Amino acid sequence: QRVMKKVEELKLWQLKNNKSGFEEVYEDVLNEVEKLPESTDKYHAMADVLVRGWWWIPGKQNDELLARISEMAELGKNDEVMIFLVAKEDEKLRGNDRIEFIRDKQIPRLEAKGFTKTLGYEWFWLANAYFKNDEPNPEKGFEAYQKALSILKPSDLYYSLTLSGIEMWKKYFDEYRDKDDKKTRLCACAEEFRITDGKFHFWENKMVCKDGLFAIYTGDSDIFRNASYCDGNFTVDGMEKGETYTGSDGNTLTFLSDTESVQTPCGTFDSCQLWVTKVKENVYRTYFKAGIGIVKQEIVLNDVKDVRLLKSYRIAGGTGIIPFAVGNSWEYTSEDNPKFMNVQNKFTIQYADNKTVILSGNTEMERIKYDENSWLDMILQIRNEYFCEIDGHEKICDVYNAIERAQVLAKTPLEKAHTKAACSVVRRILETDPEFNPNYTATGHWNFFNKYIPKENGSKIAYTAPFYWSFEWKNYINDNAFYPLLYNDVYEIFADAAGCLWSDEWAAGNEYTIEYDSIYSTLKTKLNFENAGSITTKAGTFENCLKCSLDISGYGYGLEYRGGKKEYYFAPGIGIVRTVNYYCNDSCKAIYELTAYEGTGEGYMPIADGLMRRYDALDLTDGYVASVEYTYCADDSGHIVIFSDQCGIREKQ
Repeated sequence: QRVMKKVEELKLWQLKNNKSGFEEVYEDVLNEVEKLPESTDKYHAMADVLVRGWWWIPGKQNDELLARISEMAELGKNDEVMIFLVAKEDEKLRGNDRIEFIRDKQIPRLEAKGFTKTLGYEWFWLANAYFKNDEPNPEKGFEAYQKALSILKPSDLYYSLTLSGIEMWKKYFDEYRDKDDKKTRLCACAEEFRITDGKFHFWENKMVCKDGLFAIYTGDSDIFRNASYCDGNFTVDGMEKGETYTGSDGNTLTFLSDTESVQTPCGTFDSCQLWVTKVKENVYRTYFKAGIGIVKQEIVLNDVKDVRLLKSYRIAGGTGIIPFAVGNSWEYTSEDNPKFMNVQNKFTIQYADNKTVILSGNTEMERIKYDENSWLDMILQIRNEYFCEIDGHEKICDVYNAIERAQVLAKTPLEKAHTKAACSVVRRILETDPEFNPNYTATGHWNFFNKYIPKENGSKIAYTAPFYWSFEWKNYINDNAFYPLLYNDVYEIFADAAGCLWSDEWAAGNEYTIEYDSIYSTLKTKLNFENAGSITTKAGTFENCLKCSLDISGYGYGLEYRGGKKEYYFAPGIGIVRTVNYYCNDSCKAIYELTAYEGTGEGYMPIADGLMRRYDALDLTDGYVASVEYTYCADDSGHIVIFSDQCGIREKQ
């Protein structure tokens, strides 16, 4: 009992966004569990502990540990861990291959071994595979959903997710099937909250979507999650107005007011509490009315403000800042002009006991049209509408009006920098497509626009790309002359391999090996640092340079170019001045060098407002041209963002 209590306490680390110190606790609990006598309970607990090592300890993701987790989960009949394992297996397949694997391999295996909850989980994902297949089979999909409901219990998260999934897909086939997918987004979610220390905390959520509309709001269907980003807390007991609670990872939760009057489509609510959650540069302002729940939420995400207002509600029972009782439901709408956007969110509590609450949620978004007097709408129209699909063939579409309007409407330095880079890329995509532009002088092959967020995290500079802004157009040519174009993603290739864009720990003579789960796969990189002396490029001569040699493994099919051997050279005050990428079994190399720059800063990878760095590929043949230009700009809060204009074309011969 003592050891099992420690295992349950270990699980509560899920509430901490920052897992610093976890590894020491993990090793202690693992040692305790290993000493237990052999039994099903021991194996169940062992699987619980080991899988959290895989999730939360960098470098633990390896085949040996995965095999041990699988063995313990099977011996211990651990459904929670088995769900994780089958998900890793399922995600390797797509289309009919995935359907056949789940239906003919996974489901019979789980039935035979008695993994009931995992079995229901797989029926759920089989349903979605039927719906999302190139040739959808709604009849089979809804049958699989019903099978999931017959197996799962209302206390299972996937039971509620199945209910919201059924609603989503019915709405799609009844109302949205014949609409333009690029203008619609439907999502189904389920969220679980658990009582710890006498109050509810966010525990986990799951989501499925049928979407073609790329919105910049990641929070559009996560109203409850948005309100609990600070270590799962909606509020903190005992705080006075104006006080701030700081979470394990630095996220903050501030009690700002308890006298707010909030107007909503379903009435005015007085004496509301306002709690503000800050997650790095993102801000969530949530208004609570005791006995009702969340009546308004303002989101500043990716530099854009979004608002949700309570449209209708039903309170069947419960008390507190959010009354959690079965049957309670809330519907929300946005402040968007309905001439341009329709946004609806609905949440219903499907299960509640003295430890757990589970709600289902559905989101509906439809872009009616774009506002030609809105800079944001014009940028989104460019991002969403520059291509379309006709008879299974992707074709470039005319967005020149949106380009011109965005350039006119851009007012702030950030908007102007964004517009300049984005419009440069999309113009190039249009001009280098022979079908769209018969008078082309070059063909487009590897063109990208990205917005990056560099953030100091201790001694490191993290580097993330919110894809909601990004777009691209690729036309791969399988020959050696084309291959160097693949490396015009100078910053992100390095940051993905090294785990960050820069670390102050890096110095000549140091060697590191890092291993972690990326969005692509489990990556392993060996890094070696040495003095490089003087480096001369078209942009000038740079002294006291540092060379980083990388050997990267783990990338799967289609991404091999991001792995292998590479060399990056850093100059103080400047950043990267040269990169060498080896390919063709290291017999060839693609070199990008700094050819122009504006501004200098501190350290070997300065991040500051007003910087510009341009890199060009050297010695390309067969008419190929490749480059990337990075523009640094501060947003309204002073945070730096980086816009990339990546060019990969072939001049007409």
